[in-house]
Amino acid sequence: MMRGVYRKPSKALLAYRKTRRLGKHADILGAARREFIEKGFPAAVVSTIAREANASTATVYKYFGSKEDLFRAALVSTCHQVEEFSVPHDASLDALDAIQAYVAAYFDLCDEIGGAALLRMLAAEALYAPRITSRLDKALTVAGESGLADRIEELMRAGALPPLEAGKAAGQIICLVRGHLIWPGILNARFVRPKRAARIIGEAIRTSIPSLNK
Repeated sequence: MMRGVYRKPSKALLAYRKTRRLGKHADILGAARREFIEKGFPAAVVSTIAREANASTATVYKYFGSKEDLFRAALVSTCHQVEEFSVPHDASLDALDAIQAYVAAYFDLCDEIGGAALLRMLAAEALYAPRITSRLDKALTVAGESGLADRIEELMRAGALPPLEAGKAAGQIICLVRGHLIWPGILNARFVRPKRAARIIGEAIRTSIPSLNK
């Protein structure tokens, strides 16, 4: 009886398998993020995550090992997304528009990763992954206050803004806008995004940088 001849998979087939695995991995992480944000760690159900990702529960455990590991992986993927955040500087914009574009992009990011619901979940579930939740909190601060301070300093060097304390102004702007767009949603886990968000952002900027009122 002749044995079957083993044929090494082609590069195209190997690339396809890798892409498929990566795609399924991303699908599971996306479903996990939504489930954990909506229900919190204790109430989240792995079988629900599997169903939303169009995968079996066994596949989820194959990729991530345990519910705790899946939770940490979901948070790490969110960290990566925040840490990669950047807003290219458009030299054609005046100072107010440049700052407003940065702040709007930052809060769009917050909305995309879960907004108020995410912050609420992090506050409640920090015990399960203290290092990662601390890392995410730091990443949000760097992307928001620190990133905006860098943009303000760029504008000062370009002569578009008079000398001012960039860090203080950036912190105040982010705090004011967060107070209107995120914190009201903490209690009911919804990201509050008023229709006049641009106006809220503009008022926060002008309040924090009075020279832009002229």
